[in-house]
Amino acid sequence: MKKYLFYFLVVFAVSFFFFISFVQAARSDGLDTELQLPDLCGKGGTEFIFAATGDTFPHENIQAVGQRKGYDYLFDYVRPYLKVSDISYTNFDGAMLKGSPQSAYPMFNYNPALAKALKNAGIGVVSIANNHILDRGPKGLDATIGVLNDAGILHHGSVTSTESKNPPPPYLPIMISRDGVDVKIGFISATWGTNGNADPFRQVSLLWNSNQYGKQSGPIRQEVLDAVRKAKKETDFVVVAAHWGVEYQFYPHAGQIDGAKQLAKAGADVILGAQPHTLQPVDLLEVDGRKVLVVYSLANFIASQGMYQAKSYSATSVIFYFTFVKEKDGAVHLSGYRYLPTIHVDKDTRPAPIKTDELRGVQEHVRLIMRDFSGKRQIQPDPSKAFEQIATCPVQEITPSVEGGVLTVTPSVGFFKMAMTVDTDSPSDSGISKISVIIWYSVGGMFLFLFAYFLLRHFVK
Repeated sequence: MKKYLFYFLVVFAVSFFFFISFVQAARSDGLDTELQLPDLCGKGGTEFIFAATGDTFPHENIQAVGQRKGYDYLFDYVRPYLKVSDISYTNFDGAMLKGSPQSAYPMFNYNPALAKALKNAGIGVVSIANNHILDRGPKGLDATIGVLNDAGILHHGSVTSTESKNPPPPYLPIMISRDGVDVKIGFISATWGTNGNADPFRQVSLLWNSNQYGKQSGPIRQEVLDAVRKAKKETDFVVVAAHWGVEYQFYPHAGQIDGAKQLAKAGADVILGAQPHTLQPVDLLEVDGRKVLVVYSLANFIASQGMYQAKSYSATSVIFYFTFVKEKDGAVHLSGYRYLPTIHVDKDTRPAPIKTDELRGVQEHVRLIMRDFSGKRQIQPDPSKAFEQIATCPVQEITPSVEGGVLTVTPSVGFFKMAMTVDTDSPSDSGISKISVIIWYSVGGMFLFLFAYFLLRHFVK
């Protein structure tokens, strides 16, 4: 009897250990669960599309291709998917100082032709508050702003050294129109810092009181919060581009999460993160009766960091589409999001959509981070159908065509990777929640324990 009791306790301890492992694997912030979106369409109206991309910072090999084949060539694969939106955005990470040598990491300087190529690709607005914007100092920043102006690209986050003598514009007003309906966006951008590059004229908008990479936490600067509040009062919809986070991490740190809450409380409707060079999750915050969409990192739009792809998915990104509706009574609100997975191709030099039947493991990772395990919000790489796939009102269920109707996703859980299957042919949109994972493994652990107990009882004499 004592022998059986001993084996019973051993098996129980092992089962309990695995159970605790699974429970602890579920994040308290819910960012590892599928994101459930309520119907955000409201009473209907005119829906607008905003396309957002991550960091634009082409390395030497990309610049060499641009010099040889023209910079428009770099964006041939993604151009149709940017032009389908009412306005498209990227984070412009670096300088464009003509006459200074072109360079990449750690001090980026590009041919000014890059700006015109971005404009031709469909990019209409950029953030110029980031850690590389002063890579050629104040002179380089002044030149970059001039190049962007000449290319017809809107920008926010930094000002010229001359303009810095006066208070910077709190936000950038952007007017867009669809079907005779106008909407005014308030766009704001700020960064954690500038990599220690001196900012003697205080040209760059900072996000936190500290400008050190390792101290991204605490209260968001009052001038940033005031800018968000002002934009909320004077525009229809507020978008904040936040340059923050720890590089190559799949999840945001506490400072990002708290910062997003502060920005949302001040009036942001959408928060677009950049800096980590890999995707970080989407979340939907509820603040004062409003729904606020956050994507903590949009990864690299165009860069050459394929050497880290296997570990950090640094060559993988998305074109992230969020939609918002202006109702007949003038109210404007978020209506949903979609995404198109992309990857850097042609020897890590050009972003391109991932085809439905290719790179399944990469697509699974993207769906996990987009918190869309079954891929209902993923659009397919078909330019002719891009608009109808992106529109979310009325809600369209867009299911990737997968063999046999079964998609396997492999998130990290506990001390090993767990393979889960989602039946994409099922009408249910419930997905896999943290609670269901806990229940699943609780039941599994119980059966494992009972099996082991009776096996031992049968064979151990």
